Amino acid sequence: MRARGTSLGTIGCLAIFIATMPSGVTESVAELQARFDRESNAVRKAKLLEKLGDAQFEVARTAGKAGDHNTVGATLEKYRDNARAALIAMDKELLEMLFPRRPSDQHATSPPAEKKP
Repeated sequence: MRARGTSLGTIGCLAIFIATMPSGVTESVAELQARFDRESNAVRKAKLLEKLGDAQFEVARTAGKAGDHNTVGATLEKYRDNARAALIAMDKELLEMLFPRRPSDQHATSPPAEKKP
């Protein structure tokens, strides 16, 4: 069906094209790595690992096609290290949530003064 010179198929294709376009400028691996290293919240660090991992795998794929095996190895090692850091941060946060510090757990830096009668 045509309505005023446009078809529903054209509008549908345009909508799909707009929906699949990347949003904004993509960040480089170095920028994502810097954000990952600065992040202190374990959940946000794990979410950022997904974006960083995708970027690192793309670098590894490109380097692999070019025959640069040293870059592939270094990139995948960095991904492994980032994944470990995110899992360790999540474990630490979980343990702190399960076993919060209580005021009685904090030790005084100096012994309390003795009371005189």
